[in-house]
Amino acid sequence: MEKPYGYASVSMSMSGVDRSAGKDIDLEMGEATLYPGLSYGENQLRWGFIRKVYGILSAQLLLTTLISAVVVLNPPVNDLLTGSPGLLLFLCIIPFVLIWPLHVYHQKHPVNLILLALFTISLSFTVGVSCAMTEGRIVLEALILTLSVVGSLTAYTFWAAKKGKDFSFLGPILFTSLIILVVTSFMQMFFPLGPTSVAIYGGVSALVFCGYIVYDTDNLIKRFTYDEYILASVALYLDILNLFLTILRILRQGWSCSSLILCFYWSSDVARFDLRLIISIQNLDFLVDVAQPNLLNKRSVSSLKRITHSFSSAPNMETLLSPRALSPPLTIPTPSPLSLFRPISSQSAKLTKPESPFLKASAVGRRRLMMGGLLMSGLIVSEANLPTSAFALTPVFREYIDTFDGYSFKYPQNWIQVRGAGADIFFRDPIVLDENLSVEFSSPSSSKYKSLDDLGSPEEVGKKVLRQYLTEFMSTRLGVKRESNILTTSSRVADDGKLYYQVEVNIKSYANNNELAVMPQDRVARLEWDRRYLAVLGVENNRLYSLRLQTPEKVFQEEEKDLRRVMDSFRVEKI
Repeated sequence: MEKPYGYASVSMSMSGVDRSAGKDIDLEMGEATLYPGLSYGENQLRWGFIRKVYGILSAQLLLTTLISAVVVLNPPVNDLLTGSPGLLLFLCIIPFVLIWPLHVYHQKHPVNLILLALFTISLSFTVGVSCAMTEGRIVLEALILTLSVVGSLTAYTFWAAKKGKDFSFLGPILFTSLIILVVTSFMQMFFPLGPTSVAIYGGVSALVFCGYIVYDTDNLIKRFTYDEYILASVALYLDILNLFLTILRILRQGWSCSSLILCFYWSSDVARFDLRLIISIQNLDFLVDVAQPNLLNKRSVSSLKRITHSFSSAPNMETLLSPRALSPPLTIPTPSPLSLFRPISSQSAKLTKPESPFLKASAVGRRRLMMGGLLMSGLIVSEANLPTSAFALTPVFREYIDTFDGYSFKYPQNWIQVRGAGADIFFRDPIVLDENLSVEFSSPSSSKYKSLDDLGSPEEVGKKVLRQYLTEFMSTRLGVKRESNILTTSSRVADDGKLYYQVEVNIKSYANNNELAVMPQDRVARLEWDRRYLAVLGVENNRLYSLRLQTPEKVFQEEEKDLRRVMDSFRVEKI
């Protein structure tokens, strides 16, 4: 018998040992027969191969967890990645570059392990940035759910294989599903799906990757040859990583939009038109931070508890009307592909029957799809830099509903949700770097508002709004001057019968080049801006709610109709 690569030969002439006895050997001893018809010697070799693959896979997952933790918990590393779009883009492309030599040299030790480590590290950094932009509770829930699903599917596949079941028929089905999902993800660039369609799309995505876990585990048991341990570990690694990212978006969808409960894929905090980096359904929702030039005063409010404390320890009106500095800076989604990296092993007939021609065709098609994704990435990245998009021509709005805190509003679909200090919810435009939308509300324990009349007239509220904006954007630097004025103040009764105040403010910032000669010109330019600030205030549940929008004056002139629609959609609800 030919000795498989990387394993010592096992004598097949074992006197006094019944080869069929393996069926009754304890599974925990690693000697249970994997599937009917497998000889004792082959069973021993197969178990050794499986242990080796899962050892490598465990190392990959551990490395990904450690790197992600470093990115999430270490602000300098996070700032470096999110503040360097070029570096993050490089980390996105590296897996595409490495997948080919990894496939070619998967049998050459130690080159295969080095390439595998680089491949894992590059993906781990992008996963870490995605987790850093997500609430820790959601990341933990996604991790627990992923481990539960993977463990259950793996145990079931081993049990089914021992009973003689075969899952090779899933290959064509999963491959076809993958093609459909990829095409659908491209269609979303031009024909954005609604929340329900996105939820269904995500559910199918999760099911497809669950199917791939079963399919690749079955291949591990029966079809991968002994020298394909690298390809087997990468296949399972990507299955698990894709499932984790999908569940992560599922939970963020349920967390951010109460009208959708545990629907699959996507998330309302990244509800936006996607600047797709690659032709792939597996979009890493990591966010590339771009410095926001106009925010000069930065505060850090890390939790709702601290926000509530700030309301109770400061004058009520001034605290609520304070346009808190926004953290982190603008984020732009740059999805990273995972599903198309899937390595396709050459199937072996040593232990099982040969594959069908359709399965081989599927393998070739998936490799071609990988190349197609790589070629399309350049086109999509170049399109991402354009100042306008198809969505800008026909704006699509989503509705954000918070039944727990009692408010709702509409926002442009292409805007993305990020963490914002001092705000209960915060959205930003991924194209216009300093256009954003946020909601704040006071604590009923520190102040009990019965109606807007408690605040005074709209004109009085407008003065307080302007005063607080000027306080936040005040500059003590010589050579910097602020000019401000109240544009409009008004009140309206909405279709819900409630009264709302509306305030519009304009603030301009000027920088004197002579007095700022020692400062680099790019920084001087950042001190010059002309911005429109809009606020809508309402009272309900003994709370004062405020929807805030800020945008460059030029952008406001171009998008006034859409932005006013956003502000007019704000509603407060009884809880």
